[in-house]
Amino acid sequence: KGKPMRLYIEGDGNPNPRHQIAKEFAIKDTSSNVIYIARPCQWIQDKICKTTPAIYKEAKFHPEVIKEMTELTESIVHKYQAPSVEIIGYDGGAVVALNIAPKLPTNKIITIANSVFNTPYLNP
Repeated sequence: KGKPMRLYIEGDGNPNPRHQIAKEFAIKDTSSNVIYIARPCQWIQDKICKTTPAIYKEAKFHPEVIKEMTELTESIVHKYQAPSVEIIGYDGGAVVALNIAPKLPTNKIITIANSVFNTPYLNP
């Protein structure tokens, strides 16, 4: 509690990402406060995910999704009393990071593109 936080937000996956890049970065991070957050419907297929697949397909950045991610991250920051947050967003997680950053005590945003991992040379 009371220390800066580094927050990783996973990229797109319909519903589960094939490459868990943000998760791998978070696991290897040696910072004292590291939090990993998956996108809505990525790992838990609750009722809304089954009845509204647009949440993880067409509406990935819908205001309601951004609101939910903002509320989640605000509660985590509050719970751990983080004075500042670095947000690392991979792929679509970068879009989420840019949208939630103004609501948090953000001191840095890092965005990571996915183009390297989607080339036919790396994923035959």
